[in-house]
Amino acid sequence: MTQTQQTHRQTDSRRQLQGFTLLELMVTVIILGIISAFAAPSFNNLMRDTRIDANTSKVRGALTYARSEAVNLSSTVTVCSSTDYESCGGDENWATGWIVFLDLNADGDFDDDSDANPCETNIDDCVLRVWDPLGSGASLIETNDEDSVTFSEQGAVVAATAFSLDLTMPDCAAGDRRTLSLNAIGRLQVSTGDCP
Repeated sequence: MTQTQQTHRQTDSRRQLQGFTLLELMVTVIILGIISAFAAPSFNNLMRDTRIDANTSKVRGALTYARSEAVNLSSTVTVCSSTDYESCGGDENWATGWIVFLDLNADGDFDDDSDANPCETNIDDCVLRVWDPLGSGASLIETNDEDSVTFSEQGAVVAATAFSLDLTMPDCAAGDRRTLSLNAIGRLQVSTGDCP
């Protein structure tokens, strides 16, 4: 191979390593744009479903925890909506948060004489656990305008009142509503429905 052939070969190699042409780059960007246009709605639906499932699990966890604590402690335990996480000051919109407490007189109200250690006596109710507000702008409405539900020491709902929570998200689509219902024996059922 002559010196001239080697020089031409090196020049051709340098041309091949220079990168993409403008046309190749434009075609690549267009293809990526088309793929993104198809993927974005699916990704948004996936994110919405994930938020719904996370909020549903949070509510289910609180109700299941309250029922199991009632059985474990052989006492009545209440779950109530709360805005200050120290009392049952909420309303039928439970999205602001809720507390689970040992409800010694089973009245559904948190009775505390404000001493330093309310859980050490048998005359005060005792907060067992606190839940923060639901995320992502979720709405959690008790369909019977109840602000609390109480479980007996057997795990049944005290007074067998109908208790049902509807969970919806701001961008709620068909089939995105979750309804969490307790029957008289305290069993929780989660069903799916369309948004109002």
